Amino acid sequence: MNDIFERVERTARPYIYGLVSRWALWSPAKRYGISFVLVVLLIAGVGILLQLYANSTVEVPRQGGNYSEAMVGLPRFVNPVLAQSNDIDRDLARLVYPSLLAYDTEGGLVPSLARSFEIQNGGREYIFSLREDAVWEDGMPITAEDIAFTIRLIQDPTYSSPLRQNWTGVTVETDDAHTIRFILAFPYVPFPENATVGILPKHIWNKVASQSFPLADANLRPIGAGPYMFEQFQKDSSGYILSYTLKRNDTYFGVAPFLDSVTFTFFETIEEAQRAYERKTVDGISFVPAPVAAQLENQRQTTLVTFTIPRYFALFFNESRAPALASARVREALRHATNKEEIIQDVLSGKGTVVNSPIPSFMDAFNEEAAVYVFDQERARALLEREGWVDKDGDGIREKGVREEATPLELTIATVEWPELKHAAQVLARQWEEVGARVVIEFFPIGELQQNVIRPREYQILLFGEVLSVDPDPFSFWHSSQKKDPGLNLSLYENNTVDKLLEEARQEQDPEARTRKLQDFQAQITADIPAIFLYNPDYIYAVNKNIKGVETGVIADPSWRFGNINMWFTQTKRIWK
Repeated sequence: MNDIFERVERTARPYIYGLVSRWALWSPAKRYGISFVLVVLLIAGVGILLQLYANSTVEVPRQGGNYSEAMVGLPRFVNPVLAQSNDIDRDLARLVYPSLLAYDTEGGLVPSLARSFEIQNGGREYIFSLREDAVWEDGMPITAEDIAFTIRLIQDPTYSSPLRQNWTGVTVETDDAHTIRFILAFPYVPFPENATVGILPKHIWNKVASQSFPLADANLRPIGAGPYMFEQFQKDSSGYILSYTLKRNDTYFGVAPFLDSVTFTFFETIEEAQRAYERKTVDGISFVPAPVAAQLENQRQTTLVTFTIPRYFALFFNESRAPALASARVREALRHATNKEEIIQDVLSGKGTVVNSPIPSFMDAFNEEAAVYVFDQERARALLEREGWVDKDGDGIREKGVREEATPLELTIATVEWPELKHAAQVLARQWEEVGARVVIEFFPIGELQQNVIRPREYQILLFGEVLSVDPDPFSFWHSSQKKDPGLNLSLYENNTVDKLLEEARQEQDPEARTRKLQDFQAQITADIPAIFLYNPDYIYAVNKNIKGVETGVIADPSWRFGNINMWFTQTKRIWK
């Protein structure tokens, strides 16, 4: 090989010496001209090579990078059995714990820990076959015993799981290590959505007694099998958690995530979270109220991702606390006096959709013909006049009765002490006052509202939200058996026809027949007016544009914004086509 190099060198040496000699004899102008041409040719050559490389390769994500998110609040239980009542707990648990089924970006159910499932015995039995390659992060295999253990914990009242009602009356059996069977007391078509609950490792939790369950160390240092696993958290001097970091779980049975880690930083207010985002100390904000979204949407660094959640906010009438509301004409008048578009524009900065039915319009079962709504103040005034409500003294408030015994049309709205709902209540009060009603608004912290107002049904009108499942089952919201706590029939509504439709719809196996029953249910609700349905706010999620792969869509609850987090990335590489 050395001989070859020596022969090449001897052959080329005279030409190189000759070129150098001629270059020395050329004038400076000629040398500059030739140099310029050579540089242009070199640049052009490099450009052509780069273009060929670009045309022959494609940019794809690669592993690496981190994501940090600002959240308002604090984690308590990174535990799917307890997490349902706290958004932060639910978000973290979603990343750490696996579930039998998961939601895709369209809100459809797809296999996760389960390979498949089948329905038997007329819809009363669901049999799930598990993946055999799934392991907990400590290397222990995931088996049907883990699923059975988790569901029995949820069902046990001593563990106080917010999910207990979803699993009441369900018998759990393990056919073998990789087959779990759920036996229902009666057919329940939306049951597969229950299978999105996170699963606990039995070998970690089986020795924890119910009284110690909320205090267990594993609530904040979990052992899971999701795409991410616990790494560390940081506390301040008072013991409050400042940040919580998860790292990629290399034993995850699904598609491995690209991001190395995800860190959550906790703040007391949305204003503090916004400042952290604008200072670029975090890459995203877990939830952005509409006014904040309006401030962020024009920033170059920001992508506002909008999700649709199956929910609505409504005014629920309690006729037993307000005699005027016992009149269907009064309820209809208030419906015509409500300008929903104004609320969406004024309160939500346009970031929401009008809701006219207990089933939102993006769902297949929505009854467009039944959900008829017209904002018409003159019609509202006429209905109130026909019902005997007249402004006799010219003070702008209608009364009913004779002289001193006349009763003013005064209504009280109770709602949460939350900026969006406070603003909405104020807009509603003004709209109703324009047709002659006096409106009093009572604001409560969420805990006090739930305990002292909603549970005992101590309100005339409640401005509140209800979250449906992606496959809607309105039973708990509108069946007469749900009028008392812990039921969620907030209007104390009772209608035998509706009861029958809801009972049949949740057991109907034929999708078309089930849709017809739900549409008939909506028609009856629209006619009876037990509530005024208002709007569905967009769930707005702010992320830095450096974070790629975040997909919008329909999500069952905010934690499912992480449903495709394994596809999020910040770094890329090029590969040949």
